Amino acid sequence: MKHPELVKKLRALPAQRMAVQNLDNALSLLTPEERLIANLLLIYPAENNVQQVCEKLHLEQAAVYRRRRQVLEKLEAALTGT
Repeated sequence: MKHPELVKKLRALPAQRMAVQNLDNALSLLTPEERLIANLLLIYPAENNVQQVCEKLHLEQAAVYRRRRQVLEKLEAALTGT
């Protein structure tokens, strides 16, 4: 890596830290069930995670996807202030 590239990346760190803090604040507004959905379906998605959420929350797949959409909307509102 050349020095100008490193300087550019270092200058970007405060904004990146702020973005992480904002996301952490938004995630803290979620209920435990919403946080489970966010973690398994949005932050750390993997094969069979939808099924895991269905089993843990005793929900049908369609309900899990509805809740996922609601979680996304809640996070968006927290991040954008709307």
